[in-house]
Amino acid sequence: MQENEITDYSQLLDAEVMRFCAETSEVLPALSPDASVDEHRQAYLELCRHFAAPHPQGLTIQDWTLKHISCRTYRPEHAHPDKIMLYFHGGGFVLGNLESHDSICADISHLSGLTLIAVDYRLAPEFQHPVPLSDCLSVTEYIHTQYPDAQLYLAGDSAGAWLAAMVSDRLNTDSQTISGQVLIYPTLSGDLSWPSYIQHSNAPGLTTAEVRRYGQLLFGADTDPEDAEGPLKRNDFAHLPPSCIFSAECDPLHDDGPEYARRLHNAGVDAMCVTQRGLIHGYLRGRYHAQRIAQAFDEIIDGIRQLTARPSQR
Repeated sequence: MQENEITDYSQLLDAEVMRFCAETSEVLPALSPDASVDEHRQAYLELCRHFAAPHPQGLTIQDWTLKHISCRTYRPEHAHPDKIMLYFHGGGFVLGNLESHDSICADISHLSGLTLIAVDYRLAPEFQHPVPLSDCLSVTEYIHTQYPDAQLYLAGDSAGAWLAAMVSDRLNTDSQTISGQVLIYPTLSGDLSWPSYIQHSNAPGLTTAEVRRYGQLLFGADTDPEDAEGPLKRNDFAHLPPSCIFSAECDPLHDDGPEYARRLHNAGVDAMCVTQRGLIHGYLRGRYHAQRIAQAFDEIIDGIRQLTARPSQR
């Protein structure tokens, strides 16, 4: 597909998903071109609050802090005693916090039966790479020392998936500290010339220009995001854990997921990537607003259950 061709999303998205996109546009306040990062963060939180769902019954939630890093633990009734999932939120490394993904994390914990720990890592541009990654590493290492016999799983959406994959890369080099990872519409430092970045360059939910801008905010304006480090820039994949990856079809980031799964598979790692048809980046918020998104969320929960049911490799 040529860069100047326009993708007709009315032909790719069903009516409910299109309404979700329209509602998203209606909720997001109009921001001036020179709006501050704080204004963008507030707008993002307003959007997340609009689509948030009540917590499931029987879920125990506790906030705590590791040094400067705020965390939130979700524990369902009858939680598995020795399986813990850490969740890193999306938002381009710039937006989001514990509140933006609160109802998503609550639902994942409740439906998977896992204790889930959400991590409020520091954000760019105030804290550029490697600070967000260092925060996620610190919390993961702390949980590992506190629960040495537990199986640890990492999950994240978008930028959070990048962080999860990077933490797995760092911690599984000498031992199988991480038992599995779940990556949802991940950004993994793919090549911006790949087909999805061109075909879906102006997709609802995320544009290729925004991908580049977020990368520059994380790594610095003088760094080309395509030259910066990331999960797809590694040379060795054999030490990584079993992985479930879910890529949205109508997302500039789509091609990152299948390519990452291919490299894991070629290195002998058990990995699967599902292309979720007719969905856009950021669809998790719409799981109560469109049947197709609800089905995709069910697929993610099923993937988590299958991954965590595997015998431990430790």
